[in-house]
Amino acid sequence: MTPTAKWLGIGLVASLALNLFVIGAWVGKIARHERPETERVTLGAMTDSLSPEGRKLLRAAMHMNRKEAIPIFKELNAARDRANDALDASPYDPEAYAAALRDLRTYSEAGQTLLHATLVDVVGRLSPGDRHRLAQESKKLLEATRKRGRRNGGPGDRPPPMKERPPSVE
Repeated sequence: MTPTAKWLGIGLVASLALNLFVIGAWVGKIARHERPETERVTLGAMTDSLSPEGRKLLRAAMHMNRKEAIPIFKELNAARDRANDALDASPYDPEAYAAALRDLRTYSEAGQTLLHATLVDVVGRLSPGDRHRLAQESKKLLEATRKRGRRNGGPGDRPPPMKERPPSVE
């Protein structure tokens, strides 16, 4: 595997993880269970930090956008499947993989654009207290993400060079 392909794979995994967080925040859960503080650093925790009125506003906005969001996330999942299939294909077709990654990026951006527009609208209608709590949870999420990055080698670290190529799987 070339270093470029390896980093593209790592980027794909990171993108998938981010999208799963976004989808979790998008869909949300109506009934949430209490979690230990160490497990609360998630986008769901950000939503949980809102007052009941704030959660109601957010849920209503998300519900209104469901008809637009569902097809985007279905296409996003299909693009993920195509990327994984192309990655695992034998023989490897770089054009098929590149096309799947372009689709993945397109639908990911579309989902994020919709989510961000919804959040901008909802946050503008939140109380100052809810905006403050949301900002505090966002800071916790960012710090937890940075800590995980440092613990797992961090974004600036490079893996050690391979001494020999692994055998091909056929």
